[in-house]
Amino acid sequence: MKKIGLTLIELLIVIGIILSLLGLVLGIVSIGKEAAMKTQCMNNLKQLYLASKMYEQTFGEPPIHYNHFLSWQPSYRSLLICPKDPFEGFAAGGWSPVDPSRPTYVPHSYLPQYWTAYWIVKGKIKILAPVEKVKEAREKAIKELIEGDYFICRYHWMAISVDGKIRPWGPPWRIGEQK
Repeated sequence: MKKIGLTLIELLIVIGIILSLLGLVLGIVSIGKEAAMKTQCMNNLKQLYLASKMYEQTFGEPPIHYNHFLSWQPSYRSLLICPKDPFEGFAAGGWSPVDPSRPTYVPHSYLPQYWTAYWIVKGKIKILAPVEKVKEAREKAIKELIEGDYFICRYHWMAISVDGKIRPWGPPWRIGEQK
């Protein structure tokens, strides 16, 4: 006489196989998702670089702050947010003075190194420090303008340099880790 159906052990084995295959598929999907976010971030960096160059050509100098950049082209707002940014462009813990139920929008995903260096060299950003520290910061800013980074993404540890090339960024131990 033949039994119809599965024993408990056979059922557990089938469930185990299905769960292990599901785990493999989800792992592959998360790797693909991370690669897609990194690619989008690289695209954002490139687009911000090009938009900043257009701003400089229009006004003769880079913007002082994100607000000047966004008032010039509000549609660039989405470019200022890295897809991996957990705060999605909103300040961590910051709340809007106009609407206390909403967090304040601060596009902080990408750091505009070039803009800051430019304004330090021009003397429009005041550095409150001893004279030797101010001189050191100014020398560093001049070097940054020549061979430094235009924008930096802290979430993907990469930057777009002044010449428009995307490269790894971070402390030396971090860059060596990515190789």
